[in-house]
Amino acid sequence: MSTRQAVSEENKKRIEEWKDQKVLDWHKGGKLKERFPDINDLRAWMESQILKARQKAQEKLLRAAQIASGEDSDGKSYRSLEEVWKRFASSEGVGKGKKARESGKKSKGRGVSAQTREQWYEKGKKYWQTAPPTIDGVLGGFGHVSPLDIADSKKFLKSLGKSVKRDRAVDLGAGIGRIAHKLLLPLFKKVDL
Repeated sequence: MSTRQAVSEENKKRIEEWKDQKVLDWHKGGKLKERFPDINDLRAWMESQILKARQKAQEKLLRAAQIASGEDSDGKSYRSLEEVWKRFASSEGVGKGKKARESGKKSKGRGVSAQTREQWYEKGKKYWQTAPPTIDGVLGGFGHVSPLDIADSKKFLKSLGKSVKRDRAVDLGAGIGRIAHKLLLPLFKKVDL
């Protein structure tokens, strides 16, 4: 079972538990029974609440996809992360062997071919053999963080309002802590690297 399927099954389970609890509360009387004297009205209300929650989740996913849009270091624009990976897969030969790439046929199986994996690591090895042992070298020439990037990121985080708690943040950038220092520490009580 894939992660997506597991999440979907877990969501279905939570929805059913929520509905069962609401029906149980309705049978006990109280506010739900007052608001919905007929059980069918309660069920219709529950379905509308579930639909609203699904629409809200879908909107959140769409916003996340829009946030992920941008361009690569070659200047090619992308509308989503999925589009980036599709380009990578077609240009790097993900899931295709050398003969299949040359003939245009897909190979059986999924994932990165052994040859592509070799090429990927070979590129990394070449980079590290020629990169200077400096902060700029380690960070690919990006030893500084643009104040505009920090300002826009702060604006974005603040726009999320109370939907993002300010107790703790995690910086998974695998850098040297520039974003944690300039963006996260001023906004969050605790930052983990």
